[in-house]
Amino acid sequence: MYIPSKPDKYGLKIYWVCESDTGYPLKSLPYLGKVGRLPEKDHGENCVIKLIEPYYRSGRNVTFDNFFTTLKLIQHLLRQGLTCVGTVRKDKKFIPKALRHHSFSKDKQYTSRFAFQEKATMVSYKSKKNKVVTLLSTMHSDKAVSEDEKKPDIVAFYNSTKGRVDGMDQKVHK
Repeated sequence: MYIPSKPDKYGLKIYWVCESDTGYPLKSLPYLGKVGRLPEKDHGENCVIKLIEPYYRSGRNVTFDNFFTTLKLIQHLLRQGLTCVGTVRKDKKFIPKALRHHSFSKDKQYTSRFAFQEKATMVSYKSKKNKVVTLLSTMHSDKAVSEDEKKPDIVAFYNSTKGRVDGMDQKVHK
């Protein structure tokens, strides 16, 4: 696969599930390219479902980045007995207007805005002057923000579990 933004522009694309404490790889799925003439619909969702199926009904939490995060996916995983936390791309239509990036222009740094729907919590957090990150969680259900860091618990949890697949990619590269 060719990815111009990467240091190694050509290589194999492999999706991983890694254990969150050690980064130990549990399962992988190679990207095999487009099947047929039409692009695959919901590719990110399908990858997560294939990788996570062995862990259904285990009560675990799954953390993923904005390539994979959709409302449809988190609802599916919740029905399968899994919670999840993921970043959300700023152009997703399911983000409420009050949480969209442009609505933060006049807010101070460390501002958090929350939205709740059934068993899902969304937070948009302004960490820097022009930097807003939005996350979606079925593991968190309140507006908890740490006093010392002024960071929502959802963001702190995501940051503590997100880097394991990146670490795996670095090891494979070496």
